[in-house]
Amino acid sequence: DGVLSKIDIPEEQKGLQLITGTSADISQVKELDDLAFGQHQGISEAELQEIIDNGFVILLKDPEGNLIGEAQLITKQTPGLKYQLADNEAYAYGTAIHPEIQGKGLGQITGEAQRLLAKQAGKETIVLTVRAENVASLRSRFKQGFQVTNFDPEYYGSAEEGGSRIIMKSSVERGQTPEKELLKLIKSNSIATFNGQNFDEQ
Repeated sequence: DGVLSKIDIPEEQKGLQLITGTSADISQVKELDDLAFGQHQGISEAELQEIIDNGFVILLKDPEGNLIGEAQLITKQTPGLKYQLADNEAYAYGTAIHPEIQGKGLGQITGEAQRLLAKQAGKETIVLTVRAENVASLRSRFKQGFQVTNFDPEYYGSAEEGGSRIIMKSSVERGQTPEKELLKLIKSNSIATFNGQNFDEQ
């Protein structure tokens, strides 16, 4: 994949392959997603097909060709996407890294792939949601330039059922923030901000 070859993979991880998946990869992607998310609701094969039809499923493979990570990016509105995409937005639906190799920066590589594919699709902003308790994902996304723009306590159902989500956005231009959105939310006092791991409602 042309645009994915531009990603700078760290020296200690040379040999990793980034490619976009097809319908033939769905069962393998679902297996990895289920393994990575365990007790949390995983993605269905039908959802993965909908994402492939309306965006990308990104595959991260080791030098031997084993699937070790995957990420999804939606570039046009789908019936299964709760968030209403603006024309200039892409939605980073999810990322899964094999549990045995999490914490090694592989999420940064798949996140960069999402950013480049969104930019290639003519989008300006990437949106995503994260569970409030998923500190590792929040840290990773902050490193990638994402900012918290909202908190929905019932995005996927009640908070007690694990349905709450933090909504984050980033410009596809690395390190930039969609400032108009942030300023609007700050003025309305509805923005939730993070200082390290401390969550403060303002």
